[in-house]
Amino acid sequence: MVWSPLATGLLTGKYDQGIPAESRLARLEWLRERWMRDEMVEAVRQLKPMAADLGMTRAQLAIAWTLRQPGVSSAITGATHPQQLAETLPAGDLRLDEDALARIEAVLAPLQTAGA
Repeated sequence: MVWSPLATGLLTGKYDQGIPAESRLARLEWLRERWMRDEMVEAVRQLKPMAADLGMTRAQLAIAWTLRQPGVSSAITGATHPQQLAETLPAGDLRLDEDALARIEAVLAPLQTAGA
């Protein structure tokens, strides 16, 4: 079971332009230190056109990818607003083909070697 598959909103694109004042990363230093690093934000930006090519949002892409990982049976995700649930819940039924998985892994590989 995976907790926070959207990396506290980072994988939604919420932080592409910086940290919104009322966000979790603005309030919680330990989360900000974990996720708001230049290489992480850049990787999330690189996922945007991939998600669009697949007809999904980055949040949906992140959850679909998470659920495709070996040993993962479910993901715990939260929402601040009902529309966030409306966006993310269908991701459980989305499938990523091998090409899409390879493209995502290519973006994530540098982060994994950096200990992200």
